[in-house]
Amino acid sequence: MSSVTNSITGGTVPAQPDVTSGASEPAARAMTVSTRSALNAIHRRDNVVLLRSGRHLRVAVETLTNIFPGRRLLVVSQPGTETILDQLGIEEGQRIIYGARRFFSPLAFACSAAGRRLRREGIGDVAVLWNDPEGMGQSNVNRTALLLSPKGFLAIAPDGSVHRQWTVAVLGRETRRILWSTGAWILIQVFLLLPAALLRPFRK
Repeated sequence: MSSVTNSITGGTVPAQPDVTSGASEPAARAMTVSTRSALNAIHRRDNVVLLRSGRHLRVAVETLTNIFPGRRLLVVSQPGTETILDQLGIEEGQRIIYGARRFFSPLAFACSAAGRRLRREGIGDVAVLWNDPEGMGQSNVNRTALLLSPKGFLAIAPDGSVHRQWTVAVLGRETRRILWSTGAWILIQVFLLLPAALLRPFRK
């Protein structure tokens, strides 16, 4: 069996036999299709998706380019952002315009044309913009990011700092927020309705 030079180690390794040379044409074709599908799956996982939910898009693009060199960046943005995308060199094939709603919403985005296109393109790592360093007011985009990447996502603050958001932590924070909002609503109702109920007998 002949040998070939290993470009990494400089040594020689036995040449691998051509597994398709003795195979029938249908079998060889099936192997080719299988290989192409595997390469396509790898390419789809190689995408980095950025949900534009803030104004510091330039900082986010530069940060993601440094973190994931050579990876393909897909920017999901709202209508009217074409100028800044042009300035940043985001090509047409890297843009997904989401115009179904003004703000990101998990179910609405998943059912939109933008969401369907993103699934066709493939989703690897997911990142979002945080207008606030602590992520205040970002619940909708956070939930949308979790829908796209259940394992978690990256949050990029205006100063370029990156915060890894794990699923358990995000869900816990969202649960506390809901409980806090519900408790505040109950207290408001008690303070507004209870005095009225207590004074009702005296009004008759």
